Formats: sequence, C-alpha cells, structure tokens
Amino acid sequence: MAVAMSVFAAIAAVLVVAVAALGALYAARAQAGNAADAAALAAAVATYPAASPVDARDAARAAARENGAALLGCVCPTDSSLRSRTVTVTTAVRADVPIFGEVTVRVSSRAEFDPIRWLGAGRGPRKPQVVGPVYGSHRLEKGGSVRLETFSRRTDPYPGRTT
Repeated sequence: MAVAMSVFAAIAAVLVVAVAALGALYAARAQAGNAADAAALAAAVATYPAASPVDARDAARAAARENGAALLGCVCPTDSSLRSRTVTVTTAVRADVPIFGEVTVRVSSRAEFDPIRWLGAGRGPRKPQVVGPVYGSHRLEKGGSVRLETFSRRTDPYPGRTT
C-alpha cells in the first residue's frame, strides 16, 4: 500500500511540473505573438513615410518592447510609393520553464499596409491588418531552448476587393 501511494505521489508530481511547464510556454508564446502582431502593424504603417515620421524598424522595436518582447528581425523596407506592402517581424520572449530552465520563444508575424486604402482612395478597411490566421508549432532545440515558429497562411486582408 505504501509503495502504491509513493508511485501515485510521484506521478502526480510529474504531472504538476508538466502542466506548469506547458503553461509557462503557452504564456510566453501568447506574449511573443501579441508583441509580434503589434510590431508588424506598427512597422507596416511606418514603411510609408507620409504616414509616420518614425523609421519602421524603430516603430517595430518600440511596439515589441511595450509588449514585453525583444525584436529579433524586421523585413520592413521604407517605400514612398503607393504600392501595397507586407512586413514581417520576429520577436522573442524569455520564459522560465520548470525543469528546462530559461527558454526563448520566438514568433514571427506579417502585416500588410496599403497606402491607397489608408488615404481613402480604395474600398475596404483603412487600417493595416495582420495577414491571415496565425498558426504555430514549437520544438525543443539543443541546449534546452524552445523555438516557436509561427507562420501565416496567406488570405485576402481586403475581402471583396476587385483586382
């Protein structure tokens, strides 16, 4: 009877630690995802100089920092033309995960900005939008670091537009 209770207690302890680890990873992923979305939206607007006096990379960095993440990358070239543009940013959040220690969760997000719609000359929404639903997966890398990869499936951010 004492052996059965010890086994039960050990299994319960392992389950508690596993749930705590998954919870920490999920919270870090959510925070990194929110930061990536905010950074992508900020950078998308800033790529059009007439819309923002701030550099796109600086806008993305500030939005990521305000959301508790670090900006790792920003593909956000400034373009003064009226062409639609898509930016991609990558953010990272460090999390303390039971057993694994400190891990870094990385998330990428894309946003599209159309200056013509922003200026009111086209149909559809006038705000930059995160492009498509975001899906994610994570894997454990060497040394106990978790790399969370999110990717977007391309959808039309302006439903009903004619091309």
